[in-house]
Amino acid sequence: MANGTVTSVRELLSKFEDEFIIIEKEVDPIDEIAGIQQALQDSYALLFTNVKGFPDVRIIGNAFSRSERVARMFDVKEFRELKFKCREAMKNPLPPQIVTDAPCQEVVHDIQEVDLPS
Repeated sequence: MANGTVTSVRELLSKFEDEFIIIEKEVDPIDEIAGIQQALQDSYALLFTNVKGFPDVRIIGNAFSRSERVARMFDVKEFRELKFKCREAMKNPLPPQIVTDAPCQEVVHDIQEVDLPS
């Protein structure tokens, strides 16, 4: 079992690296990624490192596809225990933390830079 609940994608990749298939071949985000995820939905989590048209983007797929992995992500022995952990968390919410700097703001794209397919 993992030590504690996973709280970030970086931590997920670190703690569960042996459960990820890293796909380095270029994949199309529109035509290929969903199909690959579907084909491997009951096995490994996926990390796509070469997304066509998005050179700086990595995509994670199927991270929640196996109940055993999800249980370990949330530090419970069995998946069915997760509902009790969620109920306890909702009864005892943590207060929000106001921060001026956050990792989610490390890369900010201007809307003019984004090329959305129609």
